[in-house]
Amino acid sequence: MKHLKEHNESYFQHARFALTITYYGLKILVASLIHAIFPCFLPNTAGNTVNDLFYKVLHKKTERSRNG
Repeated sequence: MKHLKEHNESYFQHARFALTITYYGLKILVASLIHAIFPCFLPNTAGNTVNDLFYKVLHKKTERSRNG
C-alpha cells in the first residue's frame, strides 16, 4: 500500500500506532467529559494527555525524518 510505503511501516506497525492514537483520543474524551460534569475531578488529565500525544506524534515524525 502506498500509504504504508510513504511512512516506511508494516501493516502491523501502522495499526499499532493508529490504535495508540485512538487510545489517547478516548482517554482525552472520557477525562474531558468527566471534568465537564465534575470540575473537581481530573483537572489536568485531558491536557496532560494531549501533551503526551503531541510528543508521541512529534517523536514519530522526528524518527521518520532521521530514517529517511
